[in-house]
Amino acid sequence: MGPGRKRRRRAVALAALTAASTLALAAIAEGAGEIRSSATCCTFDASSYSIAAGQVATFSNASVGTPHNVTATLKGPDGKSLFRSATIGGSRSAPVNGTQYLGPGTYRFFCTVHGPSMSSSLEVGPGTAIPRPQLSVSVLSSRIARVRNSGKLIVTLADAGSNADGVSLKAAVAGVTIARKGGVDVDAGARRQVSLPLTARGRRKLEDRDRAVVAVTAAVPFGKPDAARRVLGSQSA
Repeated sequence: MGPGRKRRRRAVALAALTAASTLALAAIAEGAGEIRSSATCCTFDASSYSIAAGQVATFSNASVGTPHNVTATLKGPDGKSLFRSATIGGSRSAPVNGTQYLGPGTYRFFCTVHGPSMSSSLEVGPGTAIPRPQLSVSVLSSRIARVRNSGKLIVTLADAGSNADGVSLKAAVAGVTIARKGGVDVDAGARRQVSLPLTARGRRKLEDRDRAVVAVTAAVPFGKPDAARRVLGSQSA
């Protein structure tokens, strides 16, 4: 066999090896990030699953006719599970929201429908976790008569982290909720004004008052809540 033919054979072998490696990596990547239930109730199909930091895991329910979910055992800064999926029926899939904020490490989870007996672990590998939403809220309204007459309280929301989706706002005076609003989205690095409509009870609470201290709380999934207070008076501050 001449030198040229040997070189061609080595090149073909190298190409085949590269293609095989690429297919193997693709196969690994395709399965990475998927958490699956067993076909028969009630366990997950592995003792641990792996994702890279910054990745949103996916839960696939392979148990026909039996609902399951994925819920972290640890609590996050919002006081709820560190990561969680919706409860879904068999042959369905859902994102496991919150895993994108996790740093490298091992995190236990379970199915709340079936309890600790249906549990497993999530291994988060190297990578860059997505920053959590970082809210700050302030009360823009200052005149109680304007709030009462307009039927709304104006606040300002700012987000110094990643996108803050599904923010819920609540305003209270002396422990009584006077206004609330949910489903507010704030883009990363953005600031926006939000109008909170007064409740019927809130209107009554502000009747015949010339001063009130309003406390506003802002909560966002997977992020730390924030709060602000302001005196509503008869004149602007």
